[in-house]
Amino acid sequence: MKKITLLIVLPLLLTSFNLIGQISNTKSGLKVGVNYAQFTPDYKLQNIKLIDYRGKLGFYLGYFTNMELNEKLKIQPELLFSFQGSTVIIKDVTLTLPDGSIYSKSDYKSNINESTIVVPIILQYYLTNNFHIGIGPQFEYIIISKEKVINNPLNVLKVKSIYYYDYHKFNAAISFDSSYKLTDNLAINGRFCFGVIKRDSYLKTSALNIGVEYQLKKRGASHKK
Repeated sequence: MKKITLLIVLPLLLTSFNLIGQISNTKSGLKVGVNYAQFTPDYKLQNIKLIDYRGKLGFYLGYFTNMELNEKLKIQPELLFSFQGSTVIIKDVTLTLPDGSIYSKSDYKSNINESTIVVPIILQYYLTNNFHIGIGPQFEYIIISKEKVINNPLNVLKVKSIYYYDYHKFNAAISFDSSYKLTDNLAINGRFCFGVIKRDSYLKTSALNIGVEYQLKKRGASHKK
């Protein structure tokens, strides 16, 4: 049912973005970049850290529409695909023999990779003609969540990938954004977002995005004489 809903909602979003992009005083384009994401906080039991979540690199790409409200304010909704997640470390996993002696001792390590549809809506304030700062909500739908095992001291069967099926698919975050225009069509963009919804009772996601935006030319646009 959720897959059917996603297949219906995505074309509607794309159509809406395309229609908005054809309104006067709006600009549309493409964006791509890398992200550095991490789950927080670390999992502790009686103040003992059991699971250490660390950052991992990913990427994102997608489409944006920028609407001018006045000379200083603009609003930019986006539709992005993001590949993000977190690295998991469990320190000093120890295997002991029946006599109590240590057989082996090493760290468990894996990467959690999530394929995510992201819809940010950013209110931008232009400090100059080429530079803005912004803030806004970000909504996320996690399509696939998979854990890739790098080292597992307890893994006798040598399982390398674990697919999750029972997990929180929806997430929301607050995004802080800035961008600098290099040319009329090209800009560099930085964004930090942190989750406001607890997933699996305690986890939140934060991410730093750095990339470029390319503004598309409107079809049929006429030049001013």
